[in-house]
Amino acid sequence: MLISHTTFSGGVTNAGTIGPHGISVISSTFLSGGIFDDGIIAGGINIDSHSRIVGSGVSAVAIENTPTFGGGVTNNGTINTTKDGITAGSISLFSGGIKNKGTISASFSGIQFGAISTFGGGIVNSGAISAGGTAINFSEVSTFAGGISNSGKNHSRGPRHLL
Repeated sequence: MLISHTTFSGGVTNAGTIGPHGISVISSTFLSGGIFDDGIIAGGINIDSHSRIVGSGVSAVAIENTPTFGGGVTNNGTINTTKDGITAGSISLFSGGIKNKGTISASFSGIQFGAISTFGGGIVNSGAISAGGTAINFSEVSTFAGGISNSGKNHSRGPRHLL
């Protein structure tokens, strides 16, 4: 799925299956919605540096209640939301990790995930995360592989730690 050079209100929802190219957001702006997945994505979600997602009352990127999610989430753009920036939960296998080179500004957590059996690919932040809660928060992950690398800037009004 390719979202290119578009500005619109609302979000994108996947309840089906998206193959190896995943969802790509290129030079686009979501004015009041986000990307929601409770289907299967093999190629991940990629947001380029010219894109902006404004999640008003919703998480900007949410992956929930799915058996598998592959390809990870990469943010090079700007995420601004009144909930969590990137959230993932109730997933058996999440592979590809989460990479933030852009900016995440969230009222709750910048990156939030939990209730995942296996999380692979780790978390890399070389961008900026500003959160009302915790910059990166996870719990209830049975197997976590790939580690956490933070060379970016984090500012949270919640606990002063990464996790």
